[in-house]
Amino acid sequence: MPKVQSLLVGTDFSEESGHAAARASLLGADLGCDRGTLAHVQEPGTLASLNTLLGRGAPAAEDVRKALAERLAAASEEAVSGSFRLRPELLAGRPHVELSRLAAEHDLVVLGARGSHYLRERLVGTLPQRLLGRMNKPLLVVRHAPEASYGSILVGVDFSEDSQHAITWARTIAPDAHLHLVHSFRHSQELAMHYANVTPGLIAEYREQARQRSEAELLRFVGSIGVPEAQVTPWVEEGDPAMGLCRRAAEVGSNLIVVGKRGTSEAADLLFGSVTQRLLGEARCDLLVTPHL
Repeated sequence: MPKVQSLLVGTDFSEESGHAAARASLLGADLGCDRGTLAHVQEPGTLASLNTLLGRGAPAAEDVRKALAERLAAASEEAVSGSFRLRPELLAGRPHVELSRLAAEHDLVVLGARGSHYLRERLVGTLPQRLLGRMNKPLLVVRHAPEASYGSILVGVDFSEDSQHAITWARTIAPDAHLHLVHSFRHSQELAMHYANVTPGLIAEYREQARQRSEAELLRFVGSIGVPEAQVTPWVEEGDPAMGLCRRAAEVGSNLIVVGKRGTSEAADLLFGSVTQRLLGEARCDLLVTPHL
């Protein structure tokens, strides 16, 4: 089981970033982490934008950096949980580049679900999306202010090693949480059967057989992962995986969804319609994306 000893939190001082810092501090205290970093990246265009907006009244570069450092220190203090503190670190550059570089020195990266640059995110992708294309570290995307440790976790499974890895990370983040394992299936030949004028009754029979096969395989999978039976509930969903995960998470009250990363490059990860990318936009609870093995 992986050991989380260090946490990296990226902040742009938005409300969501504050939630991420608070969650990271709670995790750090729960897991006994050695260290945590709260990083803000000053982008290259910051000073130019201020000069354009304020003209001669624009602050000097050193004054801007000092103000950012003070704000970062204050954000670090606000996020303290018990004896665990996030050390502030001010960087300069492109956020997804600098944070991916810093991620190599940490075990888990934590971000808010949406930053303060909403329009730009719509055009070029959110910071979580861009980071997933550059690093092979687990990424926790936080949507809400934490009220307690994670108690109900939903894990998307497809019976692969990546699924087992996702379960391992779920148990690492919250060892005592109840796990809801969700497998989504589709009857792959159903559309062709419609075109071939197969009767609705026969199509329904094939669909039920597909469900039964999925249920049997999921039960075998649950028996192989080494988690106490009382701590696991298996679910089989028919149809779109992202929609099924979101729907089931809402029904059972899970406060975290865990899925394995899909795609092996930045371009692949950003393909429209992938389960991970859909969940980044549609999940209403926190989301943990685990890396490839």
